[in-house]
Amino acid sequence: MGVFNNLRQHCLKVVDRLPPIPGATGRLLAILARRDLEARDIVTLVEADPVLAGHVLALANSGAYGRRRNVDSVKYAVAFIGVSAIRRNAVSWAMGSVFRHFHTAENAAWSTTRFLTHSEQTAALSDIFCDHFCVRNPEAAYMAGLTHDIGKLVIAMANRDAPGEVLEFSRLTGTPMIEAERELLGINHPEISGMAAARWNLPEAIGDAVHRHHNPEPDDASASPLSLVVAHADNVVNSIGLGIVPEKPESFEMCWPGRESAARAALDSFRRTFTPPNDVR
Repeated sequence: MGVFNNLRQHCLKVVDRLPPIPGATGRLLAILARRDLEARDIVTLVEADPVLAGHVLALANSGAYGRRRNVDSVKYAVAFIGVSAIRRNAVSWAMGSVFRHFHTAENAAWSTTRFLTHSEQTAALSDIFCDHFCVRNPEAAYMAGLTHDIGKLVIAMANRDAPGEVLEFSRLTGTPMIEAERELLGINHPEISGMAAARWNLPEAIGDAVHRHHNPEPDDASASPLSLVVAHADNVVNSIGLGIVPEKPESFEMCWPGRESAARAALDSFRRTFTPPNDVR
């Protein structure tokens, strides 16, 4: 057992208190995960919920789509935006409402702002990888990327000193962070992330990917496992200086045998769409 007595139990209590994903948004996420998805299914659900309808119409009328005429029909907005964009944004809408409930102390080892930025960029890159080569459960990639480090947030909520102690122990001993977590806390963040996914009734593919993102499945020539996709996205985002702990950007060369060309194309696409946030501290 780690030196933070009972922290495992505190973490489990925090997981049990995680606010649920809003009902309508959760149903939209379930629909968006289906392979037999039809646009009319999305339209029916969105039209029945004023909040979701507002989100979709605001997205369709945003500068990102360059519309000069106002879009005031959910049916047209869904067709105009497309399923992929709605999937990404629906996940952000869902998790944004959840993350707003969290309150943690900011310190040198923890920043909620950096956590959110890291999570969002890992989600974006995980999703982009799926556009460039075959991935198992590609519809789950964005959500898996967004929630892969939720365990770190739970640890910070359970004990505000824990992230700093883990970081110091890791640096002093050269122990990887997840091993330092287990040594000091009796649990590590991938385990907790998996528990959170179960608490939210997320698909098994997401729970498995977040639980295994530091120990991913080996690659498969036919389709890469989602845990490996999230692991690579996590490493890339850390390497550009957007880890949860402030670090200088590192020179990073992705090693992904059999996927080199496709992975480079995905990274180029990510770089074109990525805008470094100004408020990350």
